[in-house]
Amino acid sequence: MDNENNFTEENDLKQESESNDNLLKTSKFKKNKLIIILSVVALVLVLAGGGVYAIINSNPKMKVFNALKATSEELKSKETLTEKIAGKDYLKSLEEKGINQNMKFTINSTNLKELAQLNGIGISIDSSLDKKNKKIMLNIGGEYKGTSIAKAQLYTDNKKIMLSVPELYNAWFTCDAENIQNQYNNSLFGKNGKLPNQEISLKAFGSDGDETLDKEFYNNIITGYLKANAEKLAIIGKNAKVEKSKQTKSIEIGGVTQECDGYDVVISGEDSKNFILGIYDYILQDEKIKKVITEQVRYSYMQQRKKYSSPEAMVDDMYAELKKAREEFGSKVIFDDVNAKIYIDKKDRAVSIEFNTAIDSGNGKKVEVKYSNEFKGKDNVGDLIDMSMELGSNGEKVKIDLDNSNITKDDIINEEMKLVLSSNKDQFNINVKSNYNIKNGDFDGSADLSAQGQGITLSCNGNAKFDKTSKKLALDFDKIDFNANANSQKVNISLDGSYSMAPLEKAIEEPTGEMLEVFNLSQDKLVTIAQEMQNNAIKIASAFM
Repeated sequence: MDNENNFTEENDLKQESESNDNLLKTSKFKKNKLIIILSVVALVLVLAGGGVYAIINSNPKMKVFNALKATSEELKSKETLTEKIAGKDYLKSLEEKGINQNMKFTINSTNLKELAQLNGIGISIDSSLDKKNKKIMLNIGGEYKGTSIAKAQLYTDNKKIMLSVPELYNAWFTCDAENIQNQYNNSLFGKNGKLPNQEISLKAFGSDGDETLDKEFYNNIITGYLKANAEKLAIIGKNAKVEKSKQTKSIEIGGVTQECDGYDVVISGEDSKNFILGIYDYILQDEKIKKVITEQVRYSYMQQRKKYSSPEAMVDDMYAELKKAREEFGSKVIFDDVNAKIYIDKKDRAVSIEFNTAIDSGNGKKVEVKYSNEFKGKDNVGDLIDMSMELGSNGEKVKIDLDNSNITKDDIINEEMKLVLSSNKDQFNINVKSNYNIKNGDFDGSADLSAQGQGITLSCNGNAKFDKTSKKLALDFDKIDFNANANSQKVNISLDGSYSMAPLEKAIEEPTGEMLEVFNLSQDKLVTIAQEMQNNAIKIASAFM
């Protein structure tokens, strides 16, 4: 459950919570999906979390705990494709030092008449990001058949935003990053209609000293939850029944099929419910979590379905809904016992988890839950992951199947992820795969999404190189194809391009030149600027006619 012991956090939990939400929107489970999904996710945590078993000393329980911990360590040691190319700490170092990214793409062909005139159009984006000093600089350029059309620059230091389009008007237009609505309403623009009296901020980062919703913060939440619920987890651990099973399971590990010993785990329905109630209570009571969420909402605050007077009001409403859900969960939801089986291989790693239970969401309708997950592979127990979960009630079924593989053979790294979400009538498929040649850097990849006879496919190929001296990772795309089939209409767009990222070579500096506070401009100045921009736009357009 913490960083050391939770081996499902980056695999099962993320994929289940996101995928289930999308699928259940089309099913009759929609009304109770939040309770069911939270329950299933928490059950996985109960079974996989080392915090539950850490205080147990009996042999079967310690055997299971140690096996889960061993699997957790192997899964954490897995490298992403970027890490395999540039090193395990590459992305972390970029975040610490700042990152420069450069991308350039050109449209080569398309079957859409509406886009035919765009053939030969290219766009380039050069971005510099320094999170530590809260600065961003973007340079955006447009080209047509190799000739520059226009350029735009955007700068922010989290206090102000500056925009320049020199081909149209050679000056920087500036405004404060916060309280956009007040600046607008008090300017000439507000005379034609004022913005709602709601805070609109365009800050890219939190304020000094504020935490952000990053991986470190999530890990701190998990650690905090474990401390706050230590007694409750201890009770669950003591009450859990763990016995060695007579059943074994044949699983291919390291290229060899072996019989893995099974262990039966039973967690009472009441303990499972109490575990989930602990999650609700911790989130509702921890002011630090609420503060971070509020700050994040503040810097990206926009109008939602409901009308809110401020970001704080929106977060208060979110918490009111969460509190209501907690009360309904506590008073109505009933759990059956969780019956699980965990299989352990010859190296004392948990290589398979299975469990089933049932949850009555409070309306007399019981949802049966079946879950299984296998970790296989030659070099790592996570090289091959097969996960399946099924929710069923009164003949209705929602099923999730995930197959994920990461295999290296003959200097080729093959990665593939297949995800199938299905209900009684509907099915949604995602298939993502890639191949990378370790020696020469050639790669190709594709992503397919399909549902109900419609689909989208994105494919690419090219070469990847990493310069150890400059720490620059560069991708050169020979071809990028986008194909879609929706409502009997086929769309094809073909591009080429490049992408690179490297540490910042020098600090981001605030631009210099003429500065115009856009919301303080007089009417005469606005008219002059508009006329000059129009004339320059006509000159640029005429050059391509």
